[in-house]
Amino acid sequence: MGNLQNTNRDLFSVLKEADSIMINSDAKIGKLTLSLYLCKLFFGEKVLFFSPKDSYLLNKKIEFLSKQHPQFEDVYSLITPYYLKEDWDITKRQYGYSFLLTELEMLIKSSDQNIIIFHHFGEFFEFQDRYEIEHFYQSLVKIVTKNKKKVIFLVDKQNINYQYIQNVAHEFSDIIMTLYKNETSERLVTIKDLTENKEYPLMHFMLNRKNFILEYKENNLDAEKKRIKNILIMELNSFTDAKYEKIKNIYDYIFNRPEFNLYHANSLQSILQNIFIKPDVIIVLMKRSQENLNVVKAIKNQLPNTTIAAIIDQDYVRSENIQESYEYGCDNVFPRAFSFDKFIIFFQKTVKSFFYTETLKMIKNETNIIHTLNEFNDLVDVCLENNIFFTFLLLKRDTVFDDLVTGMRKLDFIYQDDTQIYYLALNTMPYHIDIILQKHASVYQEEN
Repeated sequence: MGNLQNTNRDLFSVLKEADSIMINSDAKIGKLTLSLYLCKLFFGEKVLFFSPKDSYLLNKKIEFLSKQHPQFEDVYSLITPYYLKEDWDITKRQYGYSFLLTELEMLIKSSDQNIIIFHHFGEFFEFQDRYEIEHFYQSLVKIVTKNKKKVIFLVDKQNINYQYIQNVAHEFSDIIMTLYKNETSERLVTIKDLTENKEYPLMHFMLNRKNFILEYKENNLDAEKKRIKNILIMELNSFTDAKYEKIKNIYDYIFNRPEFNLYHANSLQSILQNIFIKPDVIIVLMKRSQENLNVVKAIKNQLPNTTIAAIIDQDYVRSENIQESYEYGCDNVFPRAFSFDKFIIFFQKTVKSFFYTETLKMIKNETNIIHTLNEFNDLVDVCLENNIFFTFLLLKRDTVFDDLVTGMRKLDFIYQDDTQIYYLALNTMPYHIDIILQKHASVYQEEN
């Protein structure tokens, strides 16, 4: 079984329960080997295997594995392969990707295999097809989940669609595994659990003639977490929009922590000055224009290792605008009416510290209904002390309490007295909670 199961039961369970896993790496690092290792020695399952590659080339790789490693002597009995036909491009132009999805669903549904691997997933799509990726990826995850199976996507970082696929995977996958070689040619693996917002310590994937071992590796991850991170909030335009003022206030509140240095820049001169601090993250508030995209591109050229997140002056961002922003150096793009949950998850992954999520775990109660005003006030104090973002609403007593409770999320809390209802929503923008409450109560007033 290798060392993984004995090393960490929690990680073992997470991988077992995941419906969708993406494994990415540079070319020829060992994605296929790692995926087959997981399927054969870890999950103990046979595989339905889809590949855009020529069958001859794939068979050469598999034959090499079977000869080099005793564990893979019977590798051919492990997989049932399917390949795109030579006239796939013609079929695609004529019928689109829905035709392929229909065929895949039929094969997945009727197969005895419980694991599906998509080999070189990026090569299923040409550059002009990238807007099909999100629908295709999401549909596949739905298909395997419905049929109680597991899907593993293998993606090369050199693929022209890699950045786009990676962002889609963060939306729809449970686990992302990144495989790479260090300066001594060791193969190392990072594992991120997207459902729990958790990153596991670095792992070592050892390949030799006798054994495969996936085990934790001592590394400087803890030191990296402890390093104070520099965060730059950058405005490329002068904004009068109240939403942008709220966004800036939220950042000042959330990032006012010992582990961060927070900087602001609202002019070209101040931007240039702050570039020399080599920020770990730059959050850009901007109007979407060619001039601003050029500024972002210039900054990315100067700071290739800095993560740049753009928040643009639109309530909705079209797919082509997102892709354009990626090409100019943005690592993520959010509309001004962005989801706070998605932003904080992205930010925590970037700084490699789940400081915010860990604090939220302290606040969670067994019930969302608070029974005394003092208890409710204590909850507010805890949020303020720990810089947790929340929206507080004071509602009229004639609002239907039971309807509100029915529509509550896990991080919503409610208390009522003889005259009023107190509603606390964590991680929720005021204009988002308004929509939620309007579905359940017609009369309310915002207190804060």
